[in-house]
Amino acid sequence: MSLGVATALGFARFSYGLILPAMKADLHWTYLEAGSLNILNAVGYGFGAIISAPVAKRYGAKKSFRFAMAAITILTFAPAINSSLGYLFIVRAASGVFGAMLLVVGGAIVAHSNIRSTHRVATGSLGIFFGGAGLGTAISGIGIPPLLHLVGNSKWQAAWILLGVLCFISLIITSVELTKLTNPTPPKDISEKARLRSYMPSFLGYGIFGAGYISFMTFIVAFLKQNGSSSTFVSVFYIVLGVVSVFSGFFWDRPLGALRAGWGLGATLTVISIGTILPLVSKDQGVVLLSAALIGLGLMAATTAITRLAQRNSAPSQVAKILGTATLAMAVGQSTGPLVTGYFSDTSSGLRIGMIISSAFCLIAILITIVQKDFALEKLTRKIRCQCDTSKEPTTFF
Repeated sequence: MSLGVATALGFARFSYGLILPAMKADLHWTYLEAGSLNILNAVGYGFGAIISAPVAKRYGAKKSFRFAMAAITILTFAPAINSSLGYLFIVRAASGVFGAMLLVVGGAIVAHSNIRSTHRVATGSLGIFFGGAGLGTAISGIGIPPLLHLVGNSKWQAAWILLGVLCFISLIITSVELTKLTNPTPPKDISEKARLRSYMPSFLGYGIFGAGYISFMTFIVAFLKQNGSSSTFVSVFYIVLGVVSVFSGFFWDRPLGALRAGWGLGATLTVISIGTILPLVSKDQGVVLLSAALIGLGLMAATTAITRLAQRNSAPSQVAKILGTATLAMAVGQSTGPLVTGYFSDTSSGLRIGMIISSAFCLIAILITIVQKDFALEKLTRKIRCQCDTSKEPTTFF
């Protein structure tokens, strides 16, 4: 199942940052135009987040997941066919739709499969699932920079073909694994409706974080190359980020199982924020690689934290809806982040100011997410207190 996330995020989404410098040079884009492709991808991501839960309910989670995998595989091949900006806008937007569906529906399937598991096992399973993004990122980092170095920037289409082949392999493997899992059950009664308003601090913080991290991932390769990094070092950066992300679930299973309310999400965003700041304060390769490790450690753990929050406070059948709303919030942030950072990066201040803004978004997100409460636990506590109060015998004096 983690290969679905590798496809949606690692191959079809994050790898764009690796191909971007070659596409920008060959197609003579500005940073704003380059960032606009990710904006359209985020818009599609938001639409996919909206329709994921209804589609899964109508057609079944497993069938929806399999269809999204097939669609995103075709769309990953698509940029190799035509290089016009309008065409690429459509392709990237559609890729976002099905990428969100893979993330939301897949997360619901994995969460449902671990309903009766301990907190640690459930968190670990989600961490492994979302860690698939790191696997896709690492593989992209291994394959794309050497390929572009070999064929040249003008042949960037070869990188998309490579990614399409990887998506197709993932589709075959995941289709086999899906047969071993069960579909999440739809809600049985109206009392199981998710209280989305109670998750507002997490949704808002997650969305602002989305603006920051996608801006960072969009322009980090160009920023590193502007500071003199070689293609080999950029490849190593992506490999470190991806490999750490793959295994991040094992690091976070205890903390996210123990941290309550918004502190779990806040902890993951703190790690990521430190990672985004490090390349700004030092060009030392060791420091930059530490940045990659920290971002990889926290990136998909943030999504795991959101899912665990939903599991603690809502019915299992509502996890997809809550995760879908969180993904929508992130998509809104991702739609604005590259637009803002791309605009400022085209000014005389250059890419550095855009990267500073990316870090600022992540820091603001921390302050918002820690306000989140575990409202289900508070409601249960109040109920117990009320029962205790009503059970007390009144004192009578004679």
